[in-house]
Amino acid sequence: MVVGESGLGKTTFMNTLFNTDLKEEILPRNPQHTQTVQIQPSHYELVEDGVALNLCIVDTPGFGDQLNREHNLAPIVEYIDKQFEEYMTAEGHPGFRQTIPDTRIHAILYFIAPNGHGLKELDAKALKTLSSKVNVIPVIAKADTMTTEEKKSFKSILLRDLEEHSIRTFPSSYADEVDGVEELI
Repeated sequence: MVVGESGLGKTTFMNTLFNTDLKEEILPRNPQHTQTVQIQPSHYELVEDGVALNLCIVDTPGFGDQLNREHNLAPIVEYIDKQFEEYMTAEGHPGFRQTIPDTRIHAILYFIAPNGHGLKELDAKALKTLSSKVNVIPVIAKADTMTTEEKKSFKSILLRDLEEHSIRTFPSSYADEVDGVEELI
């Protein structure tokens, strides 16, 4: 699942990550007109070196785009919970692995605007909530537009904010090698 405000380069990042054009922009041309967060799963089969990978990317257009952001997380949390519950229900049936696809969310790439000031209130709340359900990987959006010093400073601010809000991320900030974690984020 990819989560973040509009215009942070989520689609471009995913296309680069998988070295293919996964999809066209699906966000509305005028995000201010989006009244709710939408959940849009897209399924792909990627083949690399003869190995097929079934991939489901769940986009969340509309997240953070409304003036009233109080209910931005509800559709995302409901979707995560629903996928988990459906899988757990199916798991009780004989032969479920052959017939039921695993649609659970295994990780969230959470895109953070490179504002240089740290986590916004929406980001802190979203990261706290989502990290209690799935692995969350924070991504500094458009980091290629920042200087090395700006990136280093912003990473440091984000790490402080994550710790201050007790937000667990993947790779875990509770790992034995904190310096190694800082390099990965």
